[in-house]
Amino acid sequence: MSNKNFTRGAPMFLVALALTFAALAMNQAMADEDTDKAVRKALVERTDTFCKAVLPVWFASEKGIADPEVRTLVADCYTGHARLALLGVRSSQAMEDTGLAELPAVLLGLKTGMNLDIYRPLAGRTIRVRPTEK
Repeated sequence: MSNKNFTRGAPMFLVALALTFAALAMNQAMADEDTDKAVRKALVERTDTFCKAVLPVWFASEKGIADPEVRTLVADCYTGHARLALLGVRSSQAMEDTGLAELPAVLLGLKTGMNLDIYRPLAGRTIRVRPTEK
């Protein structure tokens, strides 16, 4: 008699145990997804903060892209967008075809709608104007 009860009870116990482990694994997976969303949200906010700071510092600098503070912010903004692209997060700014020296002009174009593509070959260059001799 006890052998019959054991053969009935053992499979039911194993099924219950398997369902418990499956439920625990699903809870862990859902917690990981929530963590991923939080990390992605933080990265997007951090990248946006760096990119929003580029234009005011760029306008205030006398050296433009040669200013170390501008270069640091440009590099942080660019790196942030590269991270987002690697994680598969779509951002409002496409940086694939943009060089570091061109980034402030691209951000200005996105913010104001100005098309600065004709000046792209001059990005990051210093132009000296010499007076003409008479």
